[in-house]
Amino acid sequence: MHYYFFHGKGGVGKTTVSSAFAVRFALEGKKTLIVSTDPASNLSDIFEQNIGSIEKKIEGFENLYALEMDTDAEVIKYRQKVLGDSAEFLPEEVLNSIEEEFKSPCTSEIAFFNGFTELFLKKDYDVIIFDTAPSAHTLRLLELPMEWTAYIDEVKKGAGQTCMGPVVNLDGYYEQYKTALNGIKDPELTTFVFVMRPKELDLLEIENSTEEVKKFGIKNIEIIVNGILPDKLFRKNEFKEIIADQRKVLKQIYSMGFKTLEINLKKNEVKGLRPLIVFFSSLIEDSDEDKIAFTDEIDIKQKNDELIRDIMPQKTPFYLFFTGKGGTGKTVSSLLFGKYFAGGGMKTLVVSADYSGHITKITGLKNIGEAPIKSEVDDNLYFAKISPDSALDEYKKNTVEYFKSYSGNVKSLKVLEEELNSPCTEEVAVFKKFCSFFFEYKDYDVIIFDAAPTGHALRLLYISLEYAKMDRKDASLEEFVKILKDTNKTIFSLCLYPEYSPIEEAKRAYDDLKAAGINTSFLVVNYILGGNFNDAFFNGRKKMQETYIESIKQKFDIPFFTIPQYISEINNQKTLDALYSGVF
Repeated sequence: MHYYFFHGKGGVGKTTVSSAFAVRFALEGKKTLIVSTDPASNLSDIFEQNIGSIEKKIEGFENLYALEMDTDAEVIKYRQKVLGDSAEFLPEEVLNSIEEEFKSPCTSEIAFFNGFTELFLKKDYDVIIFDTAPSAHTLRLLELPMEWTAYIDEVKKGAGQTCMGPVVNLDGYYEQYKTALNGIKDPELTTFVFVMRPKELDLLEIENSTEEVKKFGIKNIEIIVNGILPDKLFRKNEFKEIIADQRKVLKQIYSMGFKTLEINLKKNEVKGLRPLIVFFSSLIEDSDEDKIAFTDEIDIKQKNDELIRDIMPQKTPFYLFFTGKGGTGKTVSSLLFGKYFAGGGMKTLVVSADYSGHITKITGLKNIGEAPIKSEVDDNLYFAKISPDSALDEYKKNTVEYFKSYSGNVKSLKVLEEELNSPCTEEVAVFKKFCSFFFEYKDYDVIIFDAAPTGHALRLLYISLEYAKMDRKDASLEEFVKILKDTNKTIFSLCLYPEYSPIEEAKRAYDDLKAAGINTSFLVVNYILGGNFNDAFFNGRKKMQETYIESIKQKFDIPFFTIPQYISEINNQKTLDALYSGVF
């Protein structure tokens, strides 16, 4: 029995690579289960089969099964386990109180994590592969077994009250959490595979993430570098810079001392059984001499300028959200639009709610925190980011101070402090900090949110809506939700690129937002190849893009902003400025 965790920042190909590994193990005769823990799972897209939250056999294979974890389904399962048959005997007022707890937004985190540990303890497979969410969310999932076991131990010493009621409600899971934690740490049982692209920002995230998992006691670590352009293209001037950058990144990866696998960029996207079966054997096609060109800048600028004039609110302040699948260019889009509005004389704040921290690397500003700081190159442009740790510390401090201002009851204070040490308190704290940007920064004309990948961004928004339902008397919360839904105040944009998975994920997010009363105003379509060239590889990718752009037009019927493929990685202010001149 062996467990594999595929981990890394959004957009690096975790689902594709983990699915290809699952196929390979199944073809070797090993009974294999692949599990997606990403709230915005793409497993169904990759296998071109409906999967869902119940283990399902993949058609075409004897030994391959798949499962997409679903928060709502896990909450239902968790509720049934906690209540059992007792719901029939509990007094109505007690049952109503418990039911309210299950509606609490933080309960879903407990339930999801509980479902994860149950899967980890399965013994009827030879291999279980976890296709995880982008880095920060996965690290959070790994922290939970440690935090909950420590939390239960501490609560037992105190008042015995957890955020889900008496500690007895969770005590039955204690050994389960401990066993899962020990299994994750055991190098004979578990391998952590970090997936990345050969880019500097990916390298930084891998360096940080490997150090983080080492803190958990995880030792068996491997790295896969996905989407590599082969060195034979180096002789072409158009590729020299980007391949030189790749070589530098690869050299640094190998110097880290982990087992490393290189995978070349494919001519077409990997989707369906046949591409997954040949994934590790297919190489990049030979290319003829070519002259690569990109989309005509004048057309892009004119189209983008018209879009902004048509959809942006006429009155300030207003708020702009960028969300979407990992790796679709949310941070770059946020910075480009921030630069645009600031250049037009509008005082603009770009807030990063994505834990990856790429905004710091691109801007070159090392001290971006919750207090806005000014750009060194653009007047009227400011940056801030939401830090979970800082938000949590601030929330705990303010809550305790508020309690003390009204009560000196030592026993009640001890219960409150135990409650605040609950692992799910972080989610509430981040939500509170997120809300603050709508009320405490009135002197900005525009506030742009560089949101986390789709599933986590939607989760943050849903928390807002759920809290509003739970406390109708909170006027500021009602006002906040009203602002979110007002297209004259708040603009939502989904970022994607012309391939199947990001389009489908964007469409699901578009529909989910609409069902919640939030309309998406425009799309950002990134990484567009343009021009005509005589290279089989790039002509194949361009043809694929053109097909998917037509699909985007049909699926969404809303305007889209276009960002061309830039010749190198957007990882500093210089490359950001160069890209800006091509889109505005």
